[in-house]
Amino acid sequence: MKRRVVVTGGASISPLGMDDDEIFERLHLLKNCTIRMPGWDVYKQINTRLAAPIPFSLPEFPRKKLCSLRVTI
Repeated sequence: MKRRVVVTGGASISPLGMDDDEIFERLHLLKNCTIRMPGWDVYKQINTRLAAPIPFSLPEFPRKKLCSLRVTI
């Protein structure tokens, strides 16, 4: 039996921005989002201190709601 997958939407999450317009604008401006992470100095095993963090915060969900989230395949 073949299984079908239907993609009903899409999103962009990038260090350059959270929506397509913002990302493309920063790409055209040759914007560099790589920064030095001073908090990583305590980790001697990491050979780099550079990263491109994503500028967003997770939404607040009640604990009961988090426990009920499921992933279905």
